[in-house]
Amino acid sequence: MARRSLVDYFHRFTVLGLVGLAGWGLWLTGAVYVSRIGTTERIPYGNPERETMTQATERIISTWKEFTKRQQEKKADEAKQV
Repeated sequence: MARRSLVDYFHRFTVLGLVGLAGWGLWLTGAVYVSRIGTTERIPYGNPERETMTQATERIISTWKEFTKRQQEKKADEAKQV
């Protein structure tokens, strides 16, 4: 096994340090953001009265169910007329 040069170890240490610093910076940014808004509950982007992703998904699914039901009724009416 070949010995690693001092430059290789220095490079590894530098990269690991930068990755650690980036992770710490990301954590710090999130911590400051949460402390400034004063709450940790999930608020929809932009406005607390705006619908959440779950509510939007429920609305889309119910609209799709109504649409498919109308399409089936339309096809059934066409089949009766033929």
